[in-house]
Amino acid sequence: MLSRLLKEHQAKQNERKELQEKRRREAITAATCLTEALVDHLNVGVAQAYMNQRKLDHEVKTLQVQAAQFAKQTGTQGNRGCGELGAEHRAGHAHHCHRAGICVQRAAAVCPLLAPLPFPLPRPSYLPHGGS
Repeated sequence: MLSRLLKEHQAKQNERKELQEKRRREAITAATCLTEALVDHLNVGVAQAYMNQRKLDHEVKTLQVQAAQFAKQTGTQGNRGCGELGAEHRAGHAHHCHRAGICVQRAAAVCPLLAPLPFPLPRPSYLPHGGS
């Protein structure tokens, strides 16, 4: 009777150990699946962020090159063009002002109300010499 109780006890212990081992393996499998799913989920986001960063880096480099080219073009052509336009504008403006002054002088000779104006008007230094 004692040996039979011992065998039954050992059999129940073995069953519990097997059940515990089975549950442990299932828990490990479930934890592994969960970990893999979480890592995959995170990797998708990381991969997308990495691809977006690569695209942004490429666009930044492209924009830097284009901006440098644009600055170079506008720096050489733009400065020259603006200088030419500025000189033409100043010369044209000075010429028109000088012509207007001559007209005022002539009007003052006819109308005594304009006599207090300082005549003759000085010729601007930046105006080309020559005829009016």
